[in-house]
Amino acid sequence: MSTWSGQRTRFKLQKPSTMKRFIWMLLDDPTAKLTRDFQFANALADQDTRFTEYANALTVNARVWVAHPNDNPDHAARSDGSRARAASGSGHVGRPSEARAGGSCRALIPGRQLTRMVQGASVAIRGILVDLDETLYSRQEGFWAWVESEARDADVLGKLDRDKVAELDERGRGNKEVLLEYLDTTFHWNESQSQRLQRFRAGLAGAIRLASGVRELLVRLAARYRLGLVTNGTAITQRSKLDALGIATLFDPVVISEETGFRKPDVRAFEFAISGWGIPPESVLFVGDDLAADIHGAEAAGMQALQVGEHGISSFLKLERWLEEAST
Repeated sequence: MSTWSGQRTRFKLQKPSTMKRFIWMLLDDPTAKLTRDFQFANALADQDTRFTEYANALTVNARVWVAHPNDNPDHAARSDGSRARAASGSGHVGRPSEARAGGSCRALIPGRQLTRMVQGASVAIRGILVDLDETLYSRQEGFWAWVESEARDADVLGKLDRDKVAELDERGRGNKEVLLEYLDTTFHWNESQSQRLQRFRAGLAGAIRLASGVRELLVRLAARYRLGLVTNGTAITQRSKLDALGIATLFDPVVISEETGFRKPDVRAFEFAISGWGIPPESVLFVGDDLAADIHGAEAAGMQALQVGEHGISSFLKLERWLEEAST
């Protein structure tokens, strides 16, 4: 049995149907386009009215995601037999909000990677909001470059417990006081809490780098769209990163959780960011790396969302091409 879930409606198909055959057409050709009036769906309404219902539900968001069978071990063999078995209930298509609301993509589609967006009657993107850490640059690379530099200065590089440091750092989400207290002992700084924090901020800002082409891409985006940034963290740390990267002036606004009191995925962080744009949220694309904070949060605020990572584009540099494909 195949289950199709929407925010308001759940569809359960008990047997092979026209709907399933159409879905297999999409799976075979993920570049297929769905038109606004879903003429194909309407032409098949007499055979399966539930398909038209589902098509109408899709128009609310006007996008569907396809879980391509080639990316799923359940569909490793593409013989007629395996296709027939898959058609009985293992192929899934859903809107981005269906695939991500309340959990990761894997929670809805186990064993599948969302590989391609089939574009239909999309809402034109007029504004873009972006995350900072691990989206525009690699915070991990910068952090470890700084840690290793401090370890070399203290002549303890060979004794550095990287697993312990990684555990305390939690990819930037850990308790900074606990992390820096450990590093103070390890590197023999003998500094106060405020001195350690200042060392960390200055060291990280000096170690981070933009990949080649990212700043130029941001300049082009700022010329075509409203461009803003939403990031969690302290104002002094995040603004020092923006200044070090040389991109602070490219965004309007820059929204930092410490300054607003709203941390992603709180929808108020996203709403605040576009409050001065005069653009509806459905015309805004949020680009970030974190499924929970960035993708789920943006979609809860009514925005379109694109992950830099496993379920979206491989790097921020791919965004321009994605936008071109999405507009055709």
